[in-house]
Amino acid sequence: MKKNVFLLVVAVSLAALFPACKKEKASSEDSGTVTLTFVGWEASPLETEAVRNGIAKFEAANPGIKVQYSPTSGDYNAKLLASIAGNSAPDVFFAGSDTYRTLVKRGVLLDITERFSSNFPLDDFIESSRTIMTV
Repeated sequence: MKKNVFLLVVAVSLAALFPACKKEKASSEDSGTVTLTFVGWEASPLETEAVRNGIAKFEAANPGIKVQYSPTSGDYNAKLLASIAGNSAPDVFFAGSDTYRTLVKRGVLLDITERFSSNFPLDDFIESSRTIMTV
């Protein structure tokens, strides 16, 4: 169940960015492929493989968007916060509930509530997941 919620959050995050990327691509003179940078922790090779499989499905469903995934080892949160502070944050990234709330307070996340809620009603999630996701 935890893995399914995790993969759902990854897929929704990518899908929520799709409209913005499509608009950017349409307004671009050179109209090439849009590349999203995506960083996550590497808990295990199996998790990384599952994420890569999800990205492949996303890319197949969204031609013109390429996702460059970089799993990170070591102190992931410190590296993520440093990239944000240095104005070089990835487009999409994993965030644990403790870091997520810090990022919300700093105003560095795109609010995808409406896009998320219209496709995945919060009532469909177990109460503990709703509590973690809601700010």
